[in-house]
Amino acid sequence: MRSLIIFLVLQVIGALLTPFIFVPQEMRPFISETPGVIDVGFIFVLAVVGAIVLLIIKLFIPLRWISHMVVLSCGFYLGSFWSELWGFLLGFFVLALRFTKDIWLMNISTSICAISFGFLFGAFVSPEFALLLITALAVYDAWGVLYTKHIQKLWLAQHGKKKKMTISKDKIFDGILMAVPTERGFEIMGVGDYALPLVLVISAAKLNILAGIIIAIFSTFGYWQLQKVRGKILPGIPFIGVGCALGLLLVKVIRLI
Repeated sequence: MRSLIIFLVLQVIGALLTPFIFVPQEMRPFISETPGVIDVGFIFVLAVVGAIVLLIIKLFIPLRWISHMVVLSCGFYLGSFWSELWGFLLGFFVLALRFTKDIWLMNISTSICAISFGFLFGAFVSPEFALLLITALAVYDAWGVLYTKHIQKLWLAQHGKKKKMTISKDKIFDGILMAVPTERGFEIMGVGDYALPLVLVISAAKLNILAGIIIAIFSTFGYWQLQKVRGKILPGIPFIGVGCALGLLLVKVIRLI
């Protein structure tokens, strides 16, 4: 239940912050109407190039240091909406939280990174494009978790006859994760599971803040459906993505955007 509340609060915070984030007027959404073939091609190229770059970096730089660089960049980006000084301070603040080795402080750092990622794309794209991005990454998430297993192997180690997947507390700090303590250990979610719905929430909230809040609630419903499946490691983005799609459909039907 705690992780569900955290998810909802984070999505709503993203929507509520949107009016206070400076979005340059000269910036325009990549698309303004229904996504077309060009947009699909853009996402495909972006995914391929990004995967190649990450693979090359992973060969030479430890995962933990890659995470530190991403966290520092996210903090700097979000703070820079107000000023370069705020960007500098926020960047090192969120990085310092990770070095405390405290789970809840790390979760705060991860939350700030998720919001920063949400504004990185959501402030400058249309809701339709944001949903298209979520759909593409949902396919990747499902493939990586259920078929190739490479996402599981990146974080988790196999233990026991049933080969249940577990993760040590120390290993949590290698990546950018949200880890909520439970009686059985930790409930783990990657930063992307929080950041991707924020892209859609923010892209809608900049047009109508109520639309952003509605989508935040529906994305949380998708996350809740994921939580109801116990004892299995499942891709989170497809569940959350369905909730996002339903939320966007509703705000379109009632003409909030």
